[in-house]
Amino acid sequence: MTPRTLKDLVPILEELNREIKFARMRKDDFIERNNIHKTLTELRSLDIESMVIESISLDTTGNILANTLRNTLAEIIARVENIRLVNPAADYGETPERAFDKYESEVFEQAANRFFQKYLLYRDAMILDEKVKGFEERRLKEMEANGTETTQPQISPLSMVKIPPGTTLNKIRQEYLKAKKRFLSMLQHSIDFEENLHESCRPKLRDVVDACKRITKAISKYYPPCDIVLPKMPTEIEAERESSKNDKEKTAKKPSGKKSSATPTPWEGDVFPMALTSELYEISKDFFHVESEAAFHSALNLHYKYDPITAKKGHHNRVAYMVQQLFNLLPSHQNREWRDTFLDYVGVERSYYDSKSSHATSDDASKRSQRYVEELDEVLKNHRKRA
Repeated sequence: MTPRTLKDLVPILEELNREIKFARMRKDDFIERNNIHKTLTELRSLDIESMVIESISLDTTGNILANTLRNTLAEIIARVENIRLVNPAADYGETPERAFDKYESEVFEQAANRFFQKYLLYRDAMILDEKVKGFEERRLKEMEANGTETTQPQISPLSMVKIPPGTTLNKIRQEYLKAKKRFLSMLQHSIDFEENLHESCRPKLRDVVDACKRITKAISKYYPPCDIVLPKMPTEIEAERESSKNDKEKTAKKPSGKKSSATPTPWEGDVFPMALTSELYEISKDFFHVESEAAFHSALNLHYKYDPITAKKGHHNRVAYMVQQLFNLLPSHQNREWRDTFLDYVGVERSYYDSKSSHATSDDASKRSQRYVEELDEVLKNHRKRA
């Protein structure tokens, strides 16, 4: 078995950072508490010191990983302190019984209802398909049995079952199968939640800070000190206050219509190869105000060689999803900087990205968004094959 290094720690800490970032840690936030509990349990199962020692052989890569992780750990701790600052009573427990009842009624019930509606549509489609196929056959048999042609008007099977026009049984069946898989996943989530109920309902913020400090101490034991750079990280309440403040300032001031004359520093080299950006351009160009494929390639790689491109109104959620997927392609030492710079470049607010980057994959996403998810996944799949 290949020894585990700090590379294996990166996705776990990124996930913990995301969970803390979006966790409100209030009384009703038991879903995030459960997620945080599972991530902490995974961290406790790791021999961190052995992973650090194994990473020493990675030389420069090991140093970059160590510095990146210490920055991530410091960011997580800072986020926790932010939550405590804004809401001092954030990290208190919930009774397991109450948490389970709320989970089943507010989360699992919604998943069950969505699945049941898909099943009813699938069942009705099967009924309609059977009735359409057998309608004429049964009518002829009835006429033959009666000996004469009946004068009573026949009731069309189309009037018995309500199916959206233009929808085929095969399409409905495929949607039903997808819904069933999502429902089974939610059912397993409910079972996992019940099994970890008592632990999930305990306060978690202190445990998160203790775990981060333990990992930081283990890394710093073998690697020299590094600079810690913390990004701006308002909590949800602070973000709302800042948004309200900005809205008031925009109302009070007239827009000048002029952009800042400051030119950002271009990135060197290609973050994303032309083969990838070309395919992305074909499926994403309608979401941007962009003059050409070359301008799109330049924008994704932050070269600033052409006029700035901007995201079109009404397409920000799909742009956010694209950015999220490209963020996942990049190494941890540059993905956050690229994401934040590109979002600012195309005019998508970071707070909007944080809340909508996964909306395109949700159950209530539009058909266009769902189709784009499939197209983008195929493009990225081809890219990974070429890499």
